Amino acid sequence: MDALDVVLGPGRDLLGRVDATLTAAGAPAESRLWDLLQRVGALPGDAVEFAAGLDPVPMRAAAEDLRARAAEFTDERSAVDRVAADRPWEGSSADAFSAVWRALADHIGDTIDAGEPTLIGRLTALASYVDGVATWATTLRGRVAMAVADALASAEAVVLNTAPTDSTTAADAAAAVAVKVLGPLADAVRGGRDLHDAWTPNLAELTYRGAVLSGPRGFPTTTRVDL
Repeated sequence: MDALDVVLGPGRDLLGRVDATLTAAGAPAESRLWDLLQRVGALPGDAVEFAAGLDPVPMRAAAEDLRARAAEFTDERSAVDRVAADRPWEGSSADAFSAVWRALADHIGDTIDAGEPTLIGRLTALASYVDGVATWATTLRGRVAMAVADALASAEAVVLNTAPTDSTTAADAAAAVAVKVLGPLADAVRGGRDLHDAWTPNLAELTYRGAVLSGPRGFPTTTRVDL
């Protein structure tokens, strides 16, 4: 449980009144709320529910799983390299195997980034991106919790408890509360887009190009294996 979980119950009640008031009475034309609504694309109640639905814990776990899978690929590639080195063989079959394995090994990559996209590099980048999303979600939840707590303690919350929903007084109070709550969410929308844009080049699908085999097609004519 974090701060957002603590304030969510009373926050839902207040924001329900805010949404109902804004729907019934609108908001002042000069209010900053109109810009925030355009940026967030949701009323305060729905926007806070979105933040409440974010759970960074499974995101962190998924990032660790991706790193573990990248480590497995590294180990398995090394194991095949050792087997190939321990049992040298010659001939067209050996040449074909070597070409195919080298193409696959290059596709898998290793722990050192040589500048070319690799499977391990993509998995590692995806893990870092998921970690970034988890941090983004944690930060958003914390800031929304502070905004909701501030709104609950505000004079506007008292007005919304007493003034008629369709009154100008209620509309002014609802707009003020909505600005408090939607501010961090609007910042998060921009931050989420920046995070996505920053990682997108490293998350594109990686196509396996395969090996280019030389020599005649068909069955090999000579193979020698040193045991």
